[in-house]
Amino acid sequence: AVAKPGDTIAMESPTFYPLLQTIHRLGMYAMEIPTDPRTGMDLDALQTAIKNSQHKHPIKALFTVPNFNNPLGFVMSDDNKQHLVDLATAHDIAIIEDDIYGDLHFDAIRPAPLKAFDKEGVVLHCSSLSKSLCSGLRVGWIAPGRWVEDIKRYKYLMNVSTPTISQLTLAECLRSGLYDRHLAQLRPTLRQTMGQFFEVIAKTFPKGTTVTQPRGGFLLWVVLPENVNVTQLYQETLVHNVSIAPGPIFSAGQEYNNCLRLCCGLPWRDEIEWALSLVGKTATKLAS
Repeated sequence: AVAKPGDTIAMESPTFYPLLQTIHRLGMYAMEIPTDPRTGMDLDALQTAIKNSQHKHPIKALFTVPNFNNPLGFVMSDDNKQHLVDLATAHDIAIIEDDIYGDLHFDAIRPAPLKAFDKEGVVLHCSSLSKSLCSGLRVGWIAPGRWVEDIKRYKYLMNVSTPTISQLTLAECLRSGLYDRHLAQLRPTLRQTMGQFFEVIAKTFPKGTTVTQPRGGFLLWVVLPENVNVTQLYQETLVHNVSIAPGPIFSAGQEYNNCLRLCCGLPWRDEIEWALSLVGKTATKLAS
């Protein structure tokens, strides 16, 4: 609805890897914008990219996960959210906002979505309950701004009838307060599990390892010493049926060769501690 083959889509780097596959399949170009693991996308770099791309393959849309980003875990500040929306408005760029992790905040106040700063309808706000309630109920929503009629048409072409029972089930969860009660239990559990991940990483991963400290969500970005090749780490741990998400899959340019993403969304148990320790010990061996 917002771009066509040959157009450029900007995004954070590292980014959600299925997005790269989708952009390639649609015949579009992916432009990765440098991103800080604590503060988010470098907006000065984005502004430069917008200027430099105007004549050949202009940026038509930007995909972002501004709250508890996948894979970095950051939350973009309100000032940066406003700046990003202003940039997009000035250059007529659609922002596709994935706010799927926004409800999983550890602090008292939920971070605002980009949509809250959008006065001209440039933000297509997308979310669902698949990360916060039930991944099996494939129901989501979109607030598409100025593209509402286009999105409605594409929705009808792709899926005439979304399963009613799933929608009614989730609607009742929201109406009854069940979802809020569930979140009140889930958030501290995720926070505790994340703390247990930090403890094992500190004990078993090689010296010089750094890991993000997100204030919500359930994803950690780990940077290992530069001499550790995560592709080799992936291959060695997979022999023991332990799988990691190696850094290169989060970049079209196969960057982040000493990085990996960890998911701590499942309840802590002995098997997870064993698997995480195995990853750490294997990385330590490769670093030596």
